[in-house]
Amino acid sequence: YTAGIAKRYNIWVKNKIDTFYFNVTGKPELINFDAEKILLAEKTENKTEENYINQYKYARNYFDRKEAIDFFAKKNMPEIAKGLHDKFYKIRIATMQKIGSSPYKADPVVLSDIEEMAKKDYNTNAKAAAINYLVKNGDKKYLPIYQAAVNDSSYSVAGAALKGLIALDSSSAYTLAKKYSADAKDDLGAVVSKVMLEKGSEADFDVVAKSYDDAPPSQEKLAQTAQFGEYLLKVNDVNKIKLGIDYMMRFRNMIPKQFLSFVDPTYKEAFDNLAKAKGSEIDAYIKSVFK
Repeated sequence: YTAGIAKRYNIWVKNKIDTFYFNVTGKPELINFDAEKILLAEKTENKTEENYINQYKYARNYFDRKEAIDFFAKKNMPEIAKGLHDKFYKIRIATMQKIGSSPYKADPVVLSDIEEMAKKDYNTNAKAAAINYLVKNGDKKYLPIYQAAVNDSSYSVAGAALKGLIALDSSSAYTLAKKYSADAKDDLGAVVSKVMLEKGSEADFDVVAKSYDDAPPSQEKLAQTAQFGEYLLKVNDVNKIKLGIDYMMRFRNMIPKQFLSFVDPTYKEAFDNLAKAKGSEIDAYIKSVFK
């Protein structure tokens, strides 16, 4: 690229060491080797900061723009904020993640850009990421954004907004989680489930138990299993406790046998606490299913 104009040369790299010469009208702003990203090789480039600035400015390829953003982040360059306006949502999200650990994380211009993304980004993943970024900032001025987004049709956006509302008013966490529990799935469901497990009462058993049982097998569900066991301590109805134990065992029985030695300590602690708190009938039931 010279004066913003690209000129492409197709060459064959045939030897371990090859040198190529090209006629230029001035000092190139960028030499983008393997612009189409088709070469299977390790490459070492000695680009300047100015080269990377021009790479982000001119290059059309996703990997070129991402490489430039990664460089800006590594060097703590203010140009990293350019990624917030990238046409591809994954670069916008990656940029927010990198800015979050940079000297520019609380920069007023950066926050203003992310605020606009939280309001208007057409991609729901990027919009949710922007809201999550603002939640970590903790500023109450973003409350109207959360209030508007919590009813979004995207569960990821609504979930991020609900986290924001709870962060600004933890006393309302249970009320809000209860309100949105009826149709909460994915990210919204995860937020609702976390709150209901922590603050729910026996009256919420059907919602809490169904949320736990419906959650797909994962490392997160294993952590949730311990929380669900603690929740059952608040339940007095023996039949409900037994059903909760059944749900816990249903998840355990999905886990391959070679991994049970890592999982069972979590179950044993939860069941020991339940047996101690709920008496002989629950103790006997646990012993009948957890062997």
